[in-house]
Amino acid sequence: MSIKRQSYPIAAIDIQIVDDGKFADVAFLVDRHDFMEDIAKLRETWIGKTLLSNSKINDFINLERDINEAKHFWKHYFELRRIAKKYSLGATYVGSILAATISGIITDADYRTMLKEPILYGLPEDLQFDDDVTFTSHRVREVDELNQNKDTKAIGVVKRDRQWYWLYQQMGYKKLASTVGQTMETVRSAVNSYQDKLQTYHKVV
Repeated sequence: MSIKRQSYPIAAIDIQIVDDGKFADVAFLVDRHDFMEDIAKLRETWIGKTLLSNSKINDFINLERDINEAKHFWKHYFELRRIAKKYSLGATYVGSILAATISGIITDADYRTMLKEPILYGLPEDLQFDDDVTFTSHRVREVDELNQNKDTKAIGVVKRDRQWYWLYQQMGYKKLASTVGQTMETVRSAVNSYQDKLQTYHKVV
């Protein structure tokens, strides 16, 4: 069965993560259509159309702000945490969502087992994370040791399948198959598999 090509509210996020497992954790989130809609709305009201360099994210966070600017920042930062909660994510995903929203690029430094943010006291209950995922996400894993038989299919080929998924959105199966030198059946299977993971890997609450 083929999936329909879709239009997206923002460009695909540039994921610059080496490890396949961590890449999959992030990709299967940021390529969801509903997630992209969520951060597109957040981006528009937070920073507008001009994205920041990924290397400037910490400067943006630590920028000195007057009271009105601070209110604007925290309003949107809390909304970012609500998005993380919506997709049943731990606090270790906050950096990735922030990077996707304000820079459009996620690097290894944005998704890791140690939190980048300080503990925030006095948060509303709906913005707090469960204790068991506050300091390390259950999906964060060590560098993958992939089986040679590719039984780790969704993880082992995630970078290839993601590339094909986004190329398919631009050109369809026939041109994609010709471009990557594969059969129609192969690319269709890969794109369908990737689409399925987008719907099932992260649970929406």
